[in-house]
Amino acid sequence: MTSEKWILLLLFPICGALLYTVATADLSSTLHWIDGLTYSSLLLFMCGGVLLVYNGRFFRAFWDSCKRFYATFFKKEMYVREQEGRHNSVQYRKEALPHRPVLLVAACSFLISLLLSLLYVQS
Repeated sequence: MTSEKWILLLLFPICGALLYTVATADLSSTLHWIDGLTYSSLLLFMCGGVLLVYNGRFFRAFWDSCKRFYATFFKKEMYVREQEGRHNSVQYRKEALPHRPVLLVAACSFLISLLLSLLYVQS
C-alpha cells in the first residue's frame, strides 16, 4: 500500500470518532469520542472481514460448479463449446484489495479505545 492509502486508513477511526461526537448532543464529552472510536474500529473490522472473504475466494468453487452444471445442462451450450475448442473459460485475476492493513488498523484503534475507556473509568 502507498503512504497516502495508509494515511487515509489511519485517519478513518479518528474521523469516525469525530463524526460520532458531533452527532451526539454533548460535544465536549470524552466518553462520546471514545465510543465513536470504538464504533469506527468495529466498522473497520467488518470491512476487513468482508475483504478477507472476498480475497479468500471462498465462494468461487460454488460459483464454478454452478457454471459447469448449467453448461452441461444445456447441451447446446456444451456442443458450441466443443466446436469452438474452448473447454474452460478464461479467468482474469483482479488485483485484490488488501485486508491485512484494514484489520491491523481496526485492531489498533479498538485496543486504543479499550485502553482509553479503562483509563476513563479509573479516573
